[in-house]
Amino acid sequence: MPIWTIFSQYDKQYAHPMQMNVFRVMKTAYHMLYPSKEPSTIDEISSQPLKIEYTFSEQNPGSPDLSSLVIHVNRFSVLFRDMQIRDHWHNVCIPVPSELTPVIMDIYEFALARSDVCSHQWDTMTESYFARRIWRQLQVERYHQRVSQRQVPGGTNTRLPPAFWKCSICASDLIHCNSCQVASCESHDCRGSSEPPLARCITHPNKVLCLPCLEHQDSQRLVQCPQCNYWCCTKDQLSCTGRPVGIESNSFSRGRWSNVRLIMAYCNHGRVHPPKPKPCQECTPPGWRTCANITCWSKHICPECASCGVMCSCERVWACDLCAELVHGIFVRCPRCNRPFCISCFSINQCKECRRVSLCYDCAEEAPDADDVSPAEVASSCESCVGGVRIRRIYSWESQWR
Repeated sequence: MPIWTIFSQYDKQYAHPMQMNVFRVMKTAYHMLYPSKEPSTIDEISSQPLKIEYTFSEQNPGSPDLSSLVIHVNRFSVLFRDMQIRDHWHNVCIPVPSELTPVIMDIYEFALARSDVCSHQWDTMTESYFARRIWRQLQVERYHQRVSQRQVPGGTNTRLPPAFWKCSICASDLIHCNSCQVASCESHDCRGSSEPPLARCITHPNKVLCLPCLEHQDSQRLVQCPQCNYWCCTKDQLSCTGRPVGIESNSFSRGRWSNVRLIMAYCNHGRVHPPKPKPCQECTPPGWRTCANITCWSKHICPECASCGVMCSCERVWACDLCAELVHGIFVRCPRCNRPFCISCFSINQCKECRRVSLCYDCAEEAPDADDVSPAEVASSCESCVGGVRIRRIYSWESQWR
């Protein structure tokens, strides 16, 4: 009795083309018999042993008879002979709903095509790979029949002309849903393009899903960019988690809070808004920022949360208002004008030992007492200051910062 495994622990690279069809059947079975346990995504049943099998008929031993096909998954079996779903645990049978008829016929058509390929030719480790090849070819045949309204040569012949794999209208390449392998012209302007069009990642063109399959995906899901409406992989979609609220700046002392304590403070406070998706990498989102603090409350900050951020005058370093105020080592401030400067900015200097800060360039030129006091009179206790590590002078009115 031939058996084809739909979910295999040995074949994680290629999704079997019947996975989504069998999932729809199982989802319907749970919905009708055990609604509380109905799976919402295909990932929820991907660890269960799921198989299609059939018996040979004496009249036609090479091809499966529709009545001999059976789908097995966990506690259920789908009997094509009686068009029933059987629950083996409670010995209950229910008829297959009419809306599943197209799904059942797809599984049967696959079984007919798969039975034409001798099982001993392929390693069982690559069953999903060859099943995808077979079903993809059948989907291309369906595509040509749809757009040309005529029968096209195909079957399980693997020596097909290159034109077979192109759109018969505009000669563009065909794209396929990664799950069910349905075909569509990649050109949206061609009438051979499916309606609605397939969802295709703008960054990874090989990631394609039709909308029915997209609805039940989880780990392989695609999401739409909120700005340009193109699709992208969920792993590529970035978001702003929302600025923490209720953190009072005066409750912290600069340089005295470790990253761990600060991260905990960020996590334990509410957010100004729920996670907000960032436009895809192909867009140029105005106003989105990345904080100079790698342990900031969000790796990407939306314009709303970035409005209070701090930018160095060199315009090379930006930080959110919280990190700029609470994290040591991002900004220093001029003792005279109190403007923020990044620690690598050429417009200001800081002693490497005592951490005292010089005047910025502008204030150094404007200070009325610039020549009244030498550095040694104010910072005599710091050899680095006296030794010239600090390029800028320390002025008499600056002694309050010691």
